[in-house]
Formats: sequence, C-alpha cells, structure tokens
Amino acid sequence: MPTKPLTLPNGKTFVSRGAAEAHFLDMRWRYPLNTPIDDPADHDDLLSLLERYDEAIQDGPSKIGTGILHFETRLNRTNGGANVGFWAVRQNNSETDFSIIKAVAAKGSTEAQQFSDACRVALADDLNEAKRVHFETWGDPAGTVECEATGARIERSQARADYVMMPIRDIVNGFRTANGWAEKLPTGVITKPNDAQTITRFEDPIAAEAFRRYHHGVAQIRIVAKDASADKLRAGRSTPPKRPLSF
Repeated sequence: MPTKPLTLPNGKTFVSRGAAEAHFLDMRWRYPLNTPIDDPADHDDLLSLLERYDEAIQDGPSKIGTGILHFETRLNRTNGGANVGFWAVRQNNSETDFSIIKAVAAKGSTEAQQFSDACRVALADDLNEAKRVHFETWGDPAGTVECEATGARIERSQARADYVMMPIRDIVNGFRTANGWAEKLPTGVITKPNDAQTITRFEDPIAAEAFRRYHHGVAQIRIVAKDASADKLRAGRSTPPKRPLSF
C-alpha cells in the first residue's frame, strides 16, 4: 500500500507519517535539555504539530492553550524508566508535555490504553520488589539466576519479567470485566488527560489496591533475559514457570 503524504497546518509536507516522525525525532536530539528551541523554523514546525494534535484530540485540555512561549526538551521519568520528550511552555508560564508519535498520528490514547498504563504503574513497585526477592532467593554466589526462556545465567540488570499462561493484557481486561467496567470506566478511577501528565495513574487508591490483589492472584511471571528472542519467549509461554515471581 503506498504511503500517504502528511501536511501540517503551516504547509510543511512530509512524504509519509514516518518521515514526519523522523523529522521531529531528529529535532529532539539536536537541542540540549531544558533549553528553549530558538530556531524559528523548528519552533514553527512544533507549533504546527500541536495545532494538528489539538484539532484531533477533544478529550483533554488544549496543548496550545493561551499560546506557546517556547518549546524545549526534557528528561521524562516514568514508571522506572526515562526518555527525552518535547515540552511546551505557554505564554502564561503553564507547561505541558506531548508525544511526537501521538501528535503526528493526531490520535490520543484510548481509554483502554490509559487504563492499561494505570495498571502497569500500580504494579511497578511490586514487580521490582518481587524481582529483587527472586534474585536473593534463587541467585548463585555470583548473583545470577537461570533465564527460563534460554537457560542462560543472567544478572539482575539483564533480566525482565515475562508473563506466561495469561498475558498482562488479559489480566487487565479480566479485572475490568469483573468490576463491570468493560464498556466504560467510572469517573474518578484513573487520572484524566492533563498538562504535564506523562503517564496515566489510578486516581482511586481503592481501585488501585483491588487491581494489585487481582493481579497477584492470577499472574504467573517468570524471569527471562532482556535479549531473549521472540521465538524463545513464545515457545515457553504455555507452560507454568519453574520459579515464578512471588508477591
């Protein structure tokens, strides 16, 4: 299927969505962190990108708001990781982050995606602690454990959690269904899209705790190497883990 060109409101045209993403990703790395993007052409492209986003996204506050003073790049820390992203500082000194991928696609996160994000955030600390205990319990004198996908010995920094028998997606959906939320989430369960919200979280602590208990009761998770091949991972996902993470 031939690619479709993408034109921003300022008239800037790209041969494809991928070309537009590459343009802004390259721009992101050309500027130091926390420094205003002062090239007029780059500023204009970013402003036009936000205009495209605002035209398409109606379920959150306007990204442009009162008008943009300047753009800059910042290090976003979310869910134990970090990434460099664009931020817009408005004329009234309020500020907001935005995703290049979502803005180019002119598509926000669905409610299902937002709920999944909130669930993953709720689990982050528990998973990290379970991983720590796993290595203390099963580690050899060198501090390594067996990757259950490849059989190789791996250090904690080389390891990640891998769901078997039931993927995390099905656990999240099962929890929604069990609570009668399959069609629509009640107001106040998760945070609404807002300025400077780099990730969605549970707004209701009772719902967050309920999901954690539900997850811990059904999840079967093994430790595997981060670089294990997709084929190796798929081959063992229908078998219960030999040494599952404990919660």
